[in-house]
Formats: sequence, structure tokens, C-alpha cells
Amino acid sequence: MNRLLPKLFQKESPAPLKTGKESCIIYLEYGCRAAVCPAAKGETSLLTEKELRKLRRAELLELLVEQSRIVDQLQKEVNELRDETARRKIGLEKAGSIAEASLRLTKVFEEAEEASKIYMENIEARSAEQDKINAARDEESRKKAEQLIMVTAKKCRDMEAATAQKCRQLLEQAKKQAQEQG
Repeated sequence: MNRLLPKLFQKESPAPLKTGKESCIIYLEYGCRAAVCPAAKGETSLLTEKELRKLRRAELLELLVEQSRIVDQLQKEVNELRDETARRKIGLEKAGSIAEASLRLTKVFEEAEEASKIYMENIEARSAEQDKINAARDEESRKKAEQLIMVTAKKCRDMEAATAQKCRQLLEQAKKQAQEQG
């Protein structure tokens, strides 16, 4: 009644636990119900549903206990793999975060450098404009100063002429008075 396990099951079957006893795995795949028990010589045999029904309760309980151990072991492996995957995912996210932060910092520095370049260009342009304005003001101030000097010089000449005229008049009056008194 025992048949060898089909290749379909052999590819996807988990390794049975080594407990020192005979290990059994129950497969419920592709609509088949069967129990697989390693034979004494390491061969795998397939118990059909009919053969499963002929097993005593103790044998069935042993099958179930062994199956639950296997399920527990597989669940533990699945949890470990999930944890490892989560750790790797976090590591990748952190690496991505660091790379993104580095790119952001690089962009910030590039933008700051560009802003400082634009600022310096504006300062230089304003400085050139201010130099032109200052040169124009200097020229205007020089011309006004020359005009003021000319106006002041003319006023001084006019005042000197007026003072000289007044002095002559006073001198002539003083001479006339001295002649009249004298």
C-alpha cells in the first residue's frame, strides 16, 4: 500500500524534524490528503486517506504532535526571516535616508553658493552704479565750488572797489575839512 512520494511534493516539502523517532509530515496540497512518513531506510512513503483512516488514535496523535512541532519550527523560521527582512528594510531605508539627506545638503549648499554668487553680483553692480553716482556728484560739487569761488571773488572785488571808493571819498572829505579849518 505504501507508495513513494510524488516529485511534486518532494520539491516543495519541508525537511522533517529529526527527533530520534519516525517523523511524519501531512500534506494537504493540490486537493490530495496524505501523510508522509519516512521509512526505516530513509525512504519516504505516502499514506493515502484510506491508510490514514486505518491508523490508530495513538499513531494519528503522534502524527499530529510531530506535525505541530514542524509547524512551530517553520513558524519560527518564518518569524526569523521576517525579522531579518525588516532589519534589512530598515537598513535600506536608513541608507536611503542618509543618501537623501546628503543630496538635500548638497542641494542646500549649491543653492547657498548660487545665492551668494547672485548677492555678490548685485553688490558689484550696485557698487559700480554708486561709483558712477559718486563721480557725477563729485563733478557737480566741483563745478558748484568753482562757481561759488568765482561769485565770491567777484563780490570781493566789488567790495574792494566799493571800499576803495569809500576810502577815497572819505579822504577827499577829510582833505576838504582840513582845508576849511585850516
